[in-house]
Amino acid sequence: MFVNLIPVFGALLAVALVGEPFRLDNAAALALVLSGIFTAERLSTRQQVA
Repeated sequence: MFVNLIPVFGALLAVALVGEPFRLDNAAALALVLSGIFTAERLSTRQQVA
């Protein structure tokens, strides 16, 4: 699961360490990545239970 979080950590570290501006398109991209991870994790737990 942590491999999927690399874009999230990359964006957050770019803002924190390099001073990159955090814009609306960055927030939308992070929301898409996090929702994809959430969906994939939720579907995998449902398949393991069934």
